[in-house]
Amino acid sequence: MKRYFVLIFVIALGACTKPIDTVVPTSRDKLKSINPQFEKLTPEEKNLFRSYLNDHNTIPEGLTIGKAINEERTKIKALQEQLRSLKEDWRFETTVDKFTDEKTVFASISALNDGESGFIDVHCFPSGIEVKVSAGKYIGDSRISGNVKYRVDNNTAVVTTMNPTSKEYVYENDKDSKFLKALMSGKKIIVQLTSYNFETSSASFSLNGAEPAISKVLALCKNRK
Repeated sequence: MKRYFVLIFVIALGACTKPIDTVVPTSRDKLKSINPQFEKLTPEEKNLFRSYLNDHNTIPEGLTIGKAINEERTKIKALQEQLRSLKEDWRFETTVDKFTDEKTVFASISALNDGESGFIDVHCFPSGIEVKVSAGKYIGDSRISGNVKYRVDNNTAVVTTMNPTSKEYVYENDKDSKFLKALMSGKKIIVQLTSYNFETSSASFSLNGAEPAISKVLALCKNRK
């Protein structure tokens, strides 16, 4: 009876073992031995495990399926963040009017998160500096006090007023504005705009590369308003 109880306990223990706890053979010739456990994985886990095996020439001693999956997931996340950071860099561009030869420079960024739209644009026109902010929604041309709210990183949110338009953005023409300086002082900014009918829209923007890009615009615009 005692031996029978031990046998049941061992079988039950084996049944409770999760597929991700399975130790991966160091020899690729023996990988077929873990096929039963592999088939119990989710489609995502299977793809990550296959990707790990493809990315590594050797299999370390004691590696489990779960550890291989986690390592591959971490690597992919790091690559995605790297690609995302490249995509998030502020753009600096120069355009020249074909008829007047007047130079216009600007720095800009698009909304950060998927599902959000909008932009921040710092332009130096012949007439002077102009900062445009959009959260992708119609603003209208009714002037509302405190129609812009923004927060840089984890700092306290700031409320300010910018000029409305009949389009999707507000603007200001002050190169000494606190908002413009805020763009050059953090890693991320969240902006909320209030439209003519008091509806709000918001968008997040990366500040990666903002300081050097905006500084170039300000330098070229220093003798203008």
